[in-house]
Amino acid sequence: MAVLELSGTVLLALGFLLSPQTLSEDVLEISNIVEPISVAVEPLKIPSYLERPQIVVRSAENEIFISEFNLWGENLQGNLSWVLIENLSMLLNSDRVFLVPSRKRQSPDFRVAARIVKFELGVNETPNLTVRWKLYNRGQ
Repeated sequence: MAVLELSGTVLLALGFLLSPQTLSEDVLEISNIVEPISVAVEPLKIPSYLERPQIVVRSAENEIFISEFNLWGENLQGNLSWVLIENLSMLLNSDRVFLVPSRKRQSPDFRVAARIVKFELGVNETPNLTVRWKLYNRGQ
């Protein structure tokens, strides 16, 4: 958390982290039926305007506001990659979901590549996330 003091007034900067989703019992029961698979997740690609510690808020269709006092608690690309891996691990009921490059010497069943197209708060403070995915079979 960063602190800034102006003319005797202390302004606090808030830090935020993304976290994996929690799954309902129904989803957990279904995921237990499927045999665990291995998935290699390539590092997420994010737009350059998001490669900063500040949270970006869309203030108009073609205008963004960079919030100096609302910060990501860690590198956004790393945090998003970790959340993706955790969510896939839970949904697939597999402990074989990993980020590449990895020290694991296995040929994964699938490989996932993702690019964040848009991730920001809209004017009504609703998070907007647009992602383009590619899913590859073993050997592709």
